[in-house]
Amino acid sequence: MATPFFAAYDGVSFPWGTFVRPGGNIVAYVRSTGAQSGDDAFAASGLLVSTIAAGVARCRPGLNDVVVVLPGHTETLTGTSNLFTPVAGAQIVGAGLAGATNAPNVTISAVGAGITLSAANMTISGLNINSATAAVTGAITVTGAGVTIANCFMLFT
Repeated sequence: MATPFFAAYDGVSFPWGTFVRPGGNIVAYVRSTGAQSGDDAFAASGLLVSTIAAGVARCRPGLNDVVVVLPGHTETLTGTSNLFTPVAGAQIVGAGLAGATNAPNVTISAVGAGITLSAANMTISGLNINSATAAVTGAITVTGAGVTIANCFMLFT
C-alpha cells in the first residue's frame, strides 16, 4: 500500500496502512489481555502496556509518536474518566478493521466519561468506540487544532 500523502508529512508505510511521521516512534503496543502465546518480540520489549492512557503517556509532545492498539484490546470508561491525557501530535492507531468483532474496542459507560482531544494534531484511527447507555453525552470532545478521527466505527445508543 502506498504511503498516504499529507502536506509536510512525508511518512513511512507501516502495517494496517498507517504511517510514522518524521521524528515519530512507535512508543507502545496496547492490549488489555497482556502478552499472548506466540507474540513477536514486542511483547518482551517493554513496549506492551494494558491501557491506551499508559501508551499515550509515553508519547513525546509534538514528535508524532504512535501508540498501536492491538486486536482484542477492550477498555471501558466509567465515572468521569477520560481515555487518556491528550499529547500534541500523538497518534492512536487501532490494528485491525474497525467494526470487526476483534478490533480494539472502547466502551463509554457513564455520563462524564469520554475521549478528549484537546491537544493539537492528534490522530485516532481504527477503533470501535461505543456507548453502553443512552445517558452518555459528549462522548468525544474535540478542541485541538488539526485533530483527525479516521476509520473508526462508532455506535452510540
